Amino acid sequence: MSSNICVRVAGLRDMLYIPVIIQHIEQAAKDPCNGICKRKKSLIRKKILDGESIIACTESGEWAGFCYIQAWENSNFVSSCALVVAEKFMSKGIAGMIKKNALDLAKEKYPAAKVFGLTTNFAVMKINTKLGYQPVTYSAITSDEGFWDSCKTCSNFSILMSKEKKNCLCTAMLFENGENK
Repeated sequence: MSSNICVRVAGLRDMLYIPVIIQHIEQAAKDPCNGICKRKKSLIRKKILDGESIIACTESGEWAGFCYIQAWENSNFVSSCALVVAEKFMSKGIAGMIKKNALDLAKEKYPAAKVFGLTTNFAVMKINTKLGYQPVTYSAITSDEGFWDSCKTCSNFSILMSKEKKNCLCTAMLFENGENK
């Protein structure tokens, strides 16, 4: 199945997928096991137009998945955000291909940055581990308040705040290439 999927940097031609991307993010945000936050349409639009997102589609143009990257602390950190895959394409390796492309994009656009992600999803943790991410404490990732503010729409936000942003249900995972260790 995944051989019929194109995973690439999203662009102008992918604007038509924004409603389905938002729908999948909002659905995923309802499940505390996903540890994903809601996103605004304007942010997804900007990430697509800025070449900071990865999209997966079938050869016939059916949307299969999405993820974007976001720089923090003057580009010292980059997060991989909002990984969603259409239900019919789950368990087919699409999420792994999207995450790999997002990591490659982050390293290309921000070569000196530490790339990180937060997740409660075990499958995503396995993908991250295969890509070379390591579990870390929250103190090893960005302290940018803008990042933590984006967690407000996560169903686990009250837990994060009760722990003073030192941990939550999400596992922080960090990728450091050889240049920035």
